[in-house]
Amino acid sequence: MTESFFSPPAAPCDGSLSGEQLLRAVIEASDDLVAYKDAKLVYLGCNQAFARFSGRAVDDIVGRGEVDVLGPETAKMLSRLERQVLASGMRKTVCVVMRDAGGREVCLDTQLTPILDQDGRCRGLARIMRDETAQHETTEALQKSEARYRAIFECAGPGLAVIGLSGSIHTANPALAAMAGRSADSLRDVPFQHLFAEDVGEEVARLMADLAAGSRERFRLQGRLAGSRVRDLWVQCTATLMRSRGGVPLYAFALVDDVTERKLALEALRRAHDNLERRVAERTKELEVSNTLLLREVTERRTAEELLRESEERLRRISDSAADGIIMIDNDGLVTFWNPAASRLFGYAESEAVGRELDQLVVPERFRQAHQRNFAIFRKSGHGRLVGKTIELIARRQDGFEFPVELSLSSTRIRGRWHAIGTLRDATQRVEMERALRAAKESAEAASQMKSDFLSTASHELRTPLTSVLGFARMVEKRLARFILPHVPLDDARATQSMFQIMQNLRIIAEEGDRLTALINDILDLAKLDSGRFVWCTEPVDLAEVVDRSLAAVSVLAAQKGLAVRREIPDDLPAVNGDRGRLIQVLINLLSNAVKFTPAGVITCRASRDGEAVAVSVADTGVGISEQDQALVFDKFRQLGDTLTDKPTGTGLGLAICKEIVEAHGGTIGVSSTPGRGSTFTFHLPLTHPRPG
Repeated sequence: MTESFFSPPAAPCDGSLSGEQLLRAVIEASDDLVAYKDAKLVYLGCNQAFARFSGRAVDDIVGRGEVDVLGPETAKMLSRLERQVLASGMRKTVCVVMRDAGGREVCLDTQLTPILDQDGRCRGLARIMRDETAQHETTEALQKSEARYRAIFECAGPGLAVIGLSGSIHTANPALAAMAGRSADSLRDVPFQHLFAEDVGEEVARLMADLAAGSRERFRLQGRLAGSRVRDLWVQCTATLMRSRGGVPLYAFALVDDVTERKLALEALRRAHDNLERRVAERTKELEVSNTLLLREVTERRTAEELLRESEERLRRISDSAADGIIMIDNDGLVTFWNPAASRLFGYAESEAVGRELDQLVVPERFRQAHQRNFAIFRKSGHGRLVGKTIELIARRQDGFEFPVELSLSSTRIRGRWHAIGTLRDATQRVEMERALRAAKESAEAASQMKSDFLSTASHELRTPLTSVLGFARMVEKRLARFILPHVPLDDARATQSMFQIMQNLRIIAEEGDRLTALINDILDLAKLDSGRFVWCTEPVDLAEVVDRSLAAVSVLAAQKGLAVRREIPDDLPAVNGDRGRLIQVLINLLSNAVKFTPAGVITCRASRDGEAVAVSVADTGVGISEQDQALVFDKFRQLGDTLTDKPTGTGLGLAICKEIVEAHGGTIGVSSTPGRGSTFTFHLPLTHPRPG
């Protein structure tokens, strides 16, 4: 069969087409590139599609090798593959890239098939190549399109989610994960309604069911997200049903936008509006009462002009009794509204105030720059440090007199520009009351001092019995180990177990006694610091020596956990004036905490000059501290970590004592941290501070 395929076909005697003729007709009609070779890889034949691809005639191809037909580079690649097929007798399918006769680079799906004779010997091979360039380009374009979609999805500012028809989240972007306080991966397969507070989640579930059923194409609603850690997070959710070209529902696409600030602004405006309406109603009621009295007097004594003047005077007094001034300014800072109460409050008539800059009327000169900076922020966004709040400020009357006022500020947008509405009340009387409260506070602080004295006395009284307990516990432990334990029969399991339990209980007594001693010492230190009776040993202190002694004290703890400890101290570090022992106490406390909360990694202690101070820092690569906890770590009895899961040890007073000692030296201490990446505690000590205390 092989020879008849390679040789010209013989016509059948009956005039019909032979099988080989039919095969040749099919090959010639194919768009695939078909060629066949002998065992020496010399071309025996090909179809017209292959001839056009190579730029040669069929007769010019037959009898030639691959180098002459497709060139040396392509020949090297194809010949290696074809020899493997001839040697193995097995079919091979590969994808090759080459250029056609016109220089166009094409991607060809190539199938190499050995041609065997009746004895199973390989007499040559057939090669069929199909142009897959368009398909590869389409696949590559699709991949690029998907990559662009993924980049847009991941980097979008609003929260985005793809939701299956079952109502569970298929994919969520980082923005939505941040709103929910979770990772994007943890949101996968979570029911979409579970992101919302309970009162909103049921409505979301109902609307998602409508989308899945195809009875609704989209929906929009506002509500609170569930599980907000810092504050209520209000969002606006828009979900749209996505269908196939045939109209079959596929999935829902949801956009979740944070509208908390917008809602808070609207709430502030509503409160200001309600407050204004309440006050207007109160004034209206007063005016109605006054008007009723006035009408009654006019009806009874029409001819009594004096009584009418008295009634008018009474009405004027009621109107003038309003203590709250209402002022409105536009986007340029000019007064657009000024009520009579404001005139009484500041001394300017309405005609004198309207159209003038507010800061020139009521803001003292020393505060005008700050007012202008805050107003510049407000005029762009309608927000600012004071909007939506009630605060106390110092205002100036027309005559230059300064006095405290309570200001409630809200914002409104008119014709595309921000306007501010302020309600002001004279706070002089309240300030006087606050002075009285401060006096009461000082009395309370005196009582707190008595508490500190009690803690100090109680701690001293606890030390003596605690020292005895620890001493006797350790003595009993040593004597049991020396005199009794050697005589316990090793084959008596019950006696051995009892002795082991006794030794373990004695060790627990000693360890807990040491912890209680540390707590008492910390309480004594805090009591002394609070009462001002702390004894300071002031001298010039070499901070490099302080760092070295502190590192030596914690080196064993770090080595036990396999932590690397680094020291970065310059040779020319200046000395500070302070208490060497207390500064070592501060640094050992910071280093111990770093070791405690660093499972693996590096602890670095640095010191350097920072202007007129020396900065000392301890950085670790540990678990880190959340943003809300960073402001609390220096509070008394505040322990680092989650007390339910991390099981922190210590008294919770160490960082509070560090803060007291550093501030007693005239310095400051703070922390910066990223959860999961570590923390850095830094304290600054001034070079010019004379002595702590």
